[in-house]
Amino acid sequence: MLNFENKLKNKFLVIAIIAALSLSVYINSFFAPFTLDDFSSITNNYEIRNPLDIAAIWNFYSNRFILYFTISLNYFFNGTNVFGYHIVNFIIHVLNGIFVYLILNNLLSLEYFAGKQATKIKNTISLLAACIFVCHPIQVNAVTYIIQRTASLAAMFYFLSILFYILYRTRNKNRYFLLVILFTILAMFTKENTITIPFMLAFIEFIFFLKEHKITWWKRFYILFLLFLTVPIIPATNLLFKGYSQSDPNVTFKASTSMNRMHYFYTQMNVIIDYIKKIIVPYNLNFDYSNDYPISTTIWENNSYISLVILLIIGIFSLLVIKKNKLISLGIIWFFIGLSVESSFISIKDVYFEHRLYFPLAGFVYFLTGFAFTGKKTEAAINPEHSNTIIAEKCHNKDDDNIDTSSIAEESKVIENTPRYYSENSKYFNTVSNININTSTNTNTNTNTNTNTNKPIINRSLYFSLIIGCFMIISYSCVTLYRNYIFSDSIRLWTDVVKKAPGSDRAHSVLATNYLNAYEDNKDNKEYLELAEKEFLIAINLNNRNSTAHCNLAKVYLLKDEYEKCIEEGKKANQISRSKYAYNNIGNAYLKLGKMEDALKAFLEGYEIDPRSTFILKSLGDTYYSMDDFINASFYYEEYLKYCNNCSGSEEAKQRLEEITKRE
Repeated sequence: MLNFENKLKNKFLVIAIIAALSLSVYINSFFAPFTLDDFSSITNNYEIRNPLDIAAIWNFYSNRFILYFTISLNYFFNGTNVFGYHIVNFIIHVLNGIFVYLILNNLLSLEYFAGKQATKIKNTISLLAACIFVCHPIQVNAVTYIIQRTASLAAMFYFLSILFYILYRTRNKNRYFLLVILFTILAMFTKENTITIPFMLAFIEFIFFLKEHKITWWKRFYILFLLFLTVPIIPATNLLFKGYSQSDPNVTFKASTSMNRMHYFYTQMNVIIDYIKKIIVPYNLNFDYSNDYPISTTIWENNSYISLVILLIIGIFSLLVIKKNKLISLGIIWFFIGLSVESSFISIKDVYFEHRLYFPLAGFVYFLTGFAFTGKKTEAAINPEHSNTIIAEKCHNKDDDNIDTSSIAEESKVIENTPRYYSENSKYFNTVSNININTSTNTNTNTNTNTNTNKPIINRSLYFSLIIGCFMIISYSCVTLYRNYIFSDSIRLWTDVVKKAPGSDRAHSVLATNYLNAYEDNKDNKEYLELAEKEFLIAINLNNRNSTAHCNLAKVYLLKDEYEKCIEEGKKANQISRSKYAYNNIGNAYLKLGKMEDALKAFLEGYEIDPRSTFILKSLGDTYYSMDDFINASFYYEEYLKYCNNCSGSEEAKQRLEEITKRE
């Protein structure tokens, strides 16, 4: 075991192991298609097309500027090819695994852990923790689901803030503190839940560095004060710059006005318990529950009070063990702080999403690691040179005729139980009990007292913990591979979601949309069109105000040549929420019925909603062209080519523009 531990001092080997494990479980995810919010945030998002247009990206979503800047770079190099996006997400995930390792490894180098038997294999323990983090199947929702780069990227900056804070407190170099501030700010412009970073760092300061006297209390206060100055960044950005969907100042403190704050809080008690269950045993994982998760309008509904009591017990336990086992305490509080924004009083439209566990999972990993340090200190990590000096002064003082060997043994015992330092680079990790003490009496009788005890390198319970850790890695890896297989096909993914959340109208609607897309890709698959209609009708039956379901059902009727039904469903969609897609379907239905003026009116309504919509621009160009209105046709074709120069209809638009030019 120590041989492997020594090999892990080579950090390149650690990185290689983490990267190799990550690749083995995500190898089948690199071509998983866009889904759900990927379309509105990436493929249909005009604001992120040019990474040099900083203002457009900032105005789209100021609080997540860093995220969308990375998405913009991806779009610039990869367009709508998913492979590039997945590679970036994968790299971020591997880096996060490395940071989980480094944070734990640096914590285990603190004096508090000196003398613990498990500390002798801290590299191995840190590696196991990182491997559990990268291979856990709950992470798939934040790695394979492309737009949830927001969760993994924010976590990366969060980890870096913590890592450099620990380095700053142990090495006292100001450049580390500047990096803490930098990564905290980057995190806060990636995702809003990183507003908790100062609170997390304050807690780490409290449990690991409170008794450390290298800095004064005044300086400690000054450090924390500077950190907490970053807290207003997120609400101030919301109020001053009004990024994505932030015309209402209430959004600063409430992500969605769709649910009462207290109802959301009561529901989150059950949600957190479900999160904990699925972290421990990742069974029945689901990509999207949408509105199929039971809402608690009182603390007594759905047994929310029981969940609250359980969470309070866990919280109290974390405080009770804070002196005996700081890692267990850190893991629990880490988990709760990581969820505090999305699982508290701040009402969010979707009450349950597993990608929210990406960062909190590290807390669970550290919590598990804490059990390796539950025993008493078996060996103290002292400076052997210092101890030798003390003993030598007692043993070889020539002025003493008589030497009290019992007092030497007593002082040796005191030193043995007093941790001085622990350094990975030190050749020593031993106690005074390993030192041979030579004494002589006035009768010239030499006594050699050897207190060396041959103990096993690590005890059985620690071996058992390592075996359990390896078992978790293997089992979690298998589930992650399977989850990535589910994600690799849109119909397969949403069939799985519908199975687990049959009451979700969004799930049925998205599944139907994927059936519809599959039919349009291959018109021979007539059954897909029928399945799409069936699922859209189920979605509407579950929620009659699902405008997307009405809109896409109109598209189904258009493809089935049922034009009156298409117009009817399109109008229903627009009554709920005006949509360029609905107007496009209505316009095409009118064209099929020969009602050119009505079609033109519908397309212009769509143009009013989004003047950059490529399919609306193409429809307007085609309609005006068929009406021999070449001036307007030319205008809309030129606008279309401005945004879609290499689309399927681009060549036709270019040819017609040439014809119009020749006519002139």
